[in-house]
Parts: sequence; C-alpha cells; structure tokens
Amino acid sequence: MKPRLERVPICLLYSGHWIKERNNRRHDRNCTLKMKKEWWKRLQPIGEKRERPSFSSFRGSFKKQRDSDQSWKERAESLERFLYSFKKIEIGIASEIFDEIAQRWKKQSSVQGPADFLVSFDDHRRLAILIGKKVSVDQEERKLRELIHDVTEDTELMKSVVTVVETNIPKSRLILLEMSGLCEKLKNENRHLSISVDSDGQKLCLKGPRKLLQEVKLEIFQFISKVVEQTTELPISVINVLKRPQVSSFIQDMLKKKAIQAVFLYDQGQSSNEVQVVGVDSKNAKDAETVLQNAIEEKSYPLTAENSQVLESHNWKDFQQNLTPNYKAGITIDNGGSTIWVAGIANDVKQCFAEVKMYLEINTIIHTEVPVEEGSARFISTVWKGKLDGIKRELSNCSIAMRVATDCEAIEVSGTAEGLEKGLPQLHNLISAVQKDIVPVDKPGMKKLFLEDKGPVILKNSRGKKQVCYFDY
Repeated sequence: MKPRLERVPICLLYSGHWIKERNNRRHDRNCTLKMKKEWWKRLQPIGEKRERPSFSSFRGSFKKQRDSDQSWKERAESLERFLYSFKKIEIGIASEIFDEIAQRWKKQSSVQGPADFLVSFDDHRRLAILIGKKVSVDQEERKLRELIHDVTEDTELMKSVVTVVETNIPKSRLILLEMSGLCEKLKNENRHLSISVDSDGQKLCLKGPRKLLQEVKLEIFQFISKVVEQTTELPISVINVLKRPQVSSFIQDMLKKKAIQAVFLYDQGQSSNEVQVVGVDSKNAKDAETVLQNAIEEKSYPLTAENSQVLESHNWKDFQQNLTPNYKAGITIDNGGSTIWVAGIANDVKQCFAEVKMYLEINTIIHTEVPVEEGSARFISTVWKGKLDGIKRELSNCSIAMRVATDCEAIEVSGTAEGLEKGLPQLHNLISAVQKDIVPVDKPGMKKLFLEDKGPVILKNSRGKKQVCYFDY
C-alpha cells in the first residue's frame, strides 16, 4: 500500500527528523517508512543541505506475514494522518524590508536554538516559507507577521525623520539635563531617536520621526522648566581649586552618592567669588550647597620677614609646583605677603597645610642675639673658637651660624627654628662656663709694663697655655 502524498509533507520528512522519530516510536517493527530517490532531487533546493536519508521508497512490508490486512490498514491510516499533520505556508514580504526581515529572523532563530520547523527566505520571489507541524507553523507565522508589522512601522517612521535644533537654552540647564541621564533614557526607549547637547553653544539638537520628536521635546522641556538656580559665595582661593577637573569630578561624585541631582557652575555670576548651584528642584539645590560647604576648608599661616624670604626662593616654587598636584587643594599668598592660604577639600587642606608649615619651619632662617659680656665674647670667639665651631658643625643641616657682634656685647645666632632650639642651649652652656676674675694692677710701673713693654707678650703666652684671657679696662 502506497499512500499518495503532496510535496509539502515529504519536504518536511526530508528536512526534519520526523521519519526517524516515527519509526522509533512504532511498536511493530515490521512496518517501516522510506522515501523515493526522485524526491531527493526535488527537495534539494529547499532549506540548508542536510544528511541524505537512507531510504528510497515508501512501502509497507510484513515479516513472516503475521499481521492481518486490517491491522496493516490501521497502521497505514495512522501514518497518513501523521504525515498530513504538517503544514507549509508562504508569506510575501515587501522588497524594501525583505533583507531586514531576513536578517532579524535569522538572528532571532540562532538565539532560540534547534526547532521542529523550517523557515527559509526566497530572495527572488521575496517570500518567507514556513514548513513544519501545524501548531509550530501557526506560532511562527504569528511571530513573523508581527516582525513584518514592526519593521513596516519603523520604515514608515524613518520616512518622517526630521532634525530640530532648540537654541538659547541656559548652559546650566543643559549641563544638568545631560547629567540627569534623561537623554540616554529617551534614546534607549526610542531607537530611531538621536539627541545631542551643546552646553557651551546653548543648543539642543533632536533628530527622529516627527511624531516622536513632539513627545520627546515635551518631556525634555518639562524637565528643564523645573530646574532651580541659586548662588552662593565662596573664597576665590577655594573656587580656583573647585574649577579643577579632578576636584569638580570629586564633588559631583559626592552628590551622586547622596542621590542629589545638581551641578555647580563657576564664572557665571556677576562676582568672581560666586558659585551657581543648579538643581532639578529647590531641595536638590539646597542639599547640594550644604554638601559643598561641608566639603571645603581654608587655612591661613601668618608670615614673618624671614618666611617671606623663603617664599622668594626657587626651592619654594619647585616645592609648591610638586605639592599641589598631589592634593585637591591650592596655595596662595595674599598681596601684602603677610599670610599664606591653603584652600580646597577639607581633608586635603589639612595634609597640604601640614607640609607647607613643615617646609617653612625647616627652611626659614631666624636671627637672634645672645647678650654676653665683652670679655666673654672675646674669649669664646678666640680661645674657645673651636668649641663654637663644633656647635655649628653639629647643626650644619639647620643652617646655624654664630658670630660675635661688632660691639662684642652679644653673640649673633641665625638658623632654622630647629637649629636654634638645639643650638642656643649649647651656646648658653658655653657662655656660663667662662670664668672671670679681676686682678688689680696698682704697683708703680706695672701698668706701663702690661700696656707697652713685655706685658702683651706675657698675656698672649698665658692664653695659649692656661686658656685664660687678660684685658684692661
């Protein structure tokens, strides 16, 4: 018995795995399903190249003639019903969207994996051909027609694409719009929409289908209309630091962590010490200002005449240039040169200020005088000159210098604060160690002897041996 079948079911048998499944499910192995060789050539162009079937005809056979004719007829009818459960449909697709439909469908099918149906696209006739079990074909037909509908709508929309440029929008509002993420949200929701913001040029450019742009413009301008602007005053030294990209990003990150939608703008007000705070509403603007005020600090260090000399050196300029990039802080000196200011983000200001203070203490040369009797000054600068030089060598890294004043009534000392702190106690100990005694010379001729004759030679020899000094009032 050989049921006559249309080409459609046979195609399915060729392209899928239903024959094998049917044969495997049969309880009676005496009946097998085969395909004629001539169908192979007729089916070859449809679908992808597949493994060639191992059967060449469709027939029923009986092993040992155990089954009755009625039993065979029931099995054949069951097989026939199975074969006619398959379906084939062809869907025409407009030429202008055919390639896009084919690409999208193939991409979608590759994600889904193997299926019990076949879909092929005929480039010449602009057809989509669906073959498979009726239930599967009906489901895939609905999906394909929905895809065709969506692509057709998109194509019609693209025919109405226009470009709209909105000008004279305040820079602050455009910056906040860009920062809010609204533009990205709208573009993600509408794949035919393009939005570009030029805050410096105060322009907003929209490109997309005309109908869509009307809705997008409405949403964007509703957002812009709710923006609140206010100003706050800060020291110029702080503002100069806040303008740095690194510091500006740091402040914006602080706002982001607190979910505050606001932005700070500089050089927008009438005064150079004004900062413009722009928020999506009054609460966000106020919260942003509070965050900024709590984040900044300014510290001062009074300068002396000695400090001022240090600040004029090349070493100080190198120190300042190398220091400030490491901190979100800046260093400025007031016009009178009496104060140095460190301003910026509070934690960085503390660290930077400590380094500036240490640098000035190490490098500032301080001058002072230690009062001393004339005889002691002479004695220390001549007889004990080696001891004085010893103190200076010990504190050479502190730039210590010691010398007797012109009037011999003091010892002039200069050096860093650390040097003076260590050197002055040693100098005082040296002065205290000098002993002085008065020997009256009242005998006749003795005064003349010490002043004119052999006296000076005798005194000089005594100083060398006993380390004492004689002098006359």
